[in-house]
Amino acid sequence: METDYSLQFRLIRQHEHENKKYLNVTVSSTYGCALTLTSIEHEWRKKVQYFTGIKEIWTDMLERRKHEDFEDFRFCSRNFIYYKQDDKRKGFFVKHNCDGRVVATVKSFSKINFYGATTVTPHVGRPHSVRPIHILKLSNSSAKIKMFEWNPINPAMFVVPLAKTLYTVVFDSEKETSRILAKRDMNATITSVSWNPTGTQLIVGDAEGRIHQFNPQLKLIRTVNPPRLIPSVFKDKFACSGLCWVSKTERIVVFTSETSDKLHLTKLTVKPNKPPKWTVWDVLPAVENNRCRKSFNFLPIFKWNTVLMSSPCLSEVYTFSVVNKVWKPLKLDECFTIRAPIEQILKPVKHKTNSRFNRFRKQVEPTLESVFPTSANLHKYKKTFITSMSINYSSQRSAFICQCQSIPLPPVIYVTTSNGMLFTYQMVSMKSERPNLIKPAETIDKKQVANFTCLRLREAGKLSAFGVLEVYAAENENFNKIRDTKERWTAMYHGEAKLIAEMKRLYCKLSADEFVAAVLSILSKPVARNMNLEADGLTVKGSDFFRVENTVLEVVCGVMLVKFMIV
Repeated sequence: METDYSLQFRLIRQHEHENKKYLNVTVSSTYGCALTLTSIEHEWRKKVQYFTGIKEIWTDMLERRKHEDFEDFRFCSRNFIYYKQDDKRKGFFVKHNCDGRVVATVKSFSKINFYGATTVTPHVGRPHSVRPIHILKLSNSSAKIKMFEWNPINPAMFVVPLAKTLYTVVFDSEKETSRILAKRDMNATITSVSWNPTGTQLIVGDAEGRIHQFNPQLKLIRTVNPPRLIPSVFKDKFACSGLCWVSKTERIVVFTSETSDKLHLTKLTVKPNKPPKWTVWDVLPAVENNRCRKSFNFLPIFKWNTVLMSSPCLSEVYTFSVVNKVWKPLKLDECFTIRAPIEQILKPVKHKTNSRFNRFRKQVEPTLESVFPTSANLHKYKKTFITSMSINYSSQRSAFICQCQSIPLPPVIYVTTSNGMLFTYQMVSMKSERPNLIKPAETIDKKQVANFTCLRLREAGKLSAFGVLEVYAAENENFNKIRDTKERWTAMYHGEAKLIAEMKRLYCKLSADEFVAAVLSILSKPVARNMNLEADGLTVKGSDFFRVENTVLEVVCGVMLVKFMIV
């Protein structure tokens, strides 16, 4: 391994929720939004049920070193889709495409759902309100999708293997359609896939250790057999479990075996008219988690000639980079590497006659063990592992090296671990020659949001002034549990941050009694149920409502990002 102290991963925050566990994360740098796959425990009729959901959170909220207001953080973190978790949902994952404008979710077997990234940002999505813009079903077989890779250059193309069948698919987000570009049956089960850095070719690893190179039309270019030394490492059957195409001629390859805990990390060099060359890197430890599949995830940052590798069977993120024009594994400073935390397991001693002592021991023991560690307490700790990684290129947080020095705007790495936590790290480079990767996030077009709101109300049959008020109140998570309409709107008038901000913006000086009275008056009028909400906004006649009622409608429409017009 090559020593490199110029690259540092500096921890910003760790996020932990009482009821939710973070399983997977993906970031759209284009809109500055992170999607996290979460698992939620719910007790119903004395039985614990588990649900898998997707949560949308602003990246600038996650990257704050300290949350000033937890309620504000929770408000910007809503689930837009839920699934009951069972054996069929274990392969559920979510990924943005390369330009961050489309989200793909795999929720069952061979079905893929596609969402517009703007419709799953925190101020748009609501529980059970987001509908996919397209659904693609690849096959009627029971084979599960375990891998899914967007093209790194072409945002409309992706590759997805299904058991022994490989598909390349083109998805048109504007027309909301997809077509299978190519399909190819393989002789062995597909275990890993990777695009080249330019997105013009891909390589596929199989359960017999072979590596196949294709173009997007899945025309075979070459097949490389595993190195001859593999039988001395793995006596039984082995597979190619990890692939990353890092340069025109170099690929990182990981071999594993079902009967061994060893991980064989190698580099494959393929040059025209020359036999393949294998380089062995003995830097990986043995498998640390035997309960999960031996798979490897790669996060390339090619503008820095750097690739990060993680695995759910390892507790550390490994880094590769170019040293003297050759790709090699790096050894970073111990203080600035990404490692999953060690989880402490407390086993309080039961003592029937002295429960007060047991409570005291439970409170004090963690502190004593951290200060005075002993070999007798080692069994009370267990390792955790890296489950996913993603990167944010739109971060606006500077990295502080010391009190007098800071490095402007480094990218941020998002990491989820097997104990359900989410970590954010700044990827700091001490080399000035590395280019700046940061690009500010785009502002979401309010017209797109308004169109989505109209679509949502159209599906609910609420295209009216009555529907706008009813849906807004029903979807408000902080106040929808208040059944009485008057009490609910009174509480919203005083406590709903967006409603208060919109009233200030429109210089609305109505008192709480006047505001609520206007809402109740609108809801009681038959004319309020007329279907007069279209893509352009909500249109009402000036004679239908009083001035104060029109003011209330304008405020609520403004919060929902729907245009309000009086004719």
